[in-house]
Amino acid sequence: MSPNSKSTQGFGLPAAIFIITVLAMIVAAITSLSESSNVAFGQDINSIKAFYAAESGAEIGLARKFAVTGTETNCINNIYVDNSGLTGLNGCSVEVDCDTATVDLIDYYTLTSTATCGSGRDAAQRVVELRAKE
Repeated sequence: MSPNSKSTQGFGLPAAIFIITVLAMIVAAITSLSESSNVAFGQDINSIKAFYAAESGAEIGLARKFAVTGTETNCINNIYVDNSGLTGLNGCSVEVDCDTATVDLIDYYTLTSTATCGSGRDAAQRVVELRAKE
């Protein structure tokens, strides 16, 4: 037996436990990072969908206010509401409100379209506001 063999006896077990612990912590960190990345991806998708749904709602409200047929709708709250999740909105809900302001005998209309897509942690809400004058 060499003189150094006695001082290194029993070193393998603590080293193995240390390596297993470090590897377990690395696996846990990668799992957490992957989960947060997946949640962020879902939120990004719903955010984009909500923006386009709000933009579509604003255009529908504008089309209702200034109808081509000449029979325009009064500017009221809830000029357009869709909570049914039409195929085009793909599960999003949209509400469009309209306000009127008169300056120097000119009517200005502000349409505020609010869209919500998703639910829970993945929910996203976007607001698009546009102004038009008569």
